[in-house]
Amino acid sequence: MSSKKIKINPDKFALAVVSGSTLTESDDVKASKMALKRYLSAYLLIEDYNCKRHP
Repeated sequence: MSSKKIKINPDKFALAVVSGSTLTESDDVKASKMALKRYLSAYLLIEDYNCKRHP
């Protein structure tokens, strides 16, 4: 097994998640909140992944 460590850029990953999402909320405020939730969830997920995989 390779000893190379993969570290994912959390900002780029989170932006990709949001840009690939379809927002179906009824108004801009709701859509913005949902996009922000998705961004932050994805960002924190990758931060956690990077820390656990690469102490």
